[in-house]
Amino acid sequence: MKGLKSSIRRPYGVKNVHIALLKEENGDATVYDTPVAVKGCENFQHVPQYAESSGYSDNLQDTSLKLIKSFELSATFGEYSTNIASLIAGHDITLGGKIVKSDDMQNEFALMYEVSNSDGTTTYKVFYKTKLSSDGETNNTKGENLEFSKFPLKGKSLPLSNGVIYREFNSSEDLADGVIDEFYKSVLAPNKKILKG
Repeated sequence: MKGLKSSIRRPYGVKNVHIALLKEENGDATVYDTPVAVKGCENFQHVPQYAESSGYSDNLQDTSLKLIKSFELSATFGEYSTNIASLIAGHDITLGGKIVKSDDMQNEFALMYEVSNSDGTTTYKVFYKTKLSSDGETNNTKGENLEFSKFPLKGKSLPLSNGVIYREFNSSEDLADGVIDEFYKSVLAPNKKILKG
């Protein structure tokens, strides 16, 4: 017997993280490389950063404005391969292995992933202009128990020139054919209509 789905949509998982290098930034027509899978995501957090202002007159506050300017991102991975480190952090891998230099420049990329929900649906998200950097690594000796290394990454997602920072949609929407199947094959344009009709 199949289990009942929750009537409340609560997110509980993250998977299928992909990145696509940003080649040319041009708002809705921004060009990206083909997305590449980043395996081993254990958690992902995005926190909006705001620009705020208040106005006063006649001894009263008459205006309050709060605008999103960017998102702070943090993620933990159980795997951080040489190729992925090169794509994210700009490290040299042409000689074999990974060479980390003081003048390595992080690459900008779109970051895509999906979130599982308690009602059986999936939410798909894409951040369009992202930079991440490694926040270190800890290697532990083998003892009575094994403790795997973790790879924390932190960074920021900024707006494209059209002001768009990220987009999300849910699998329960009346989506056009192929939207979900194509999600990881190319970066979903900010202005692309994905609903039927």
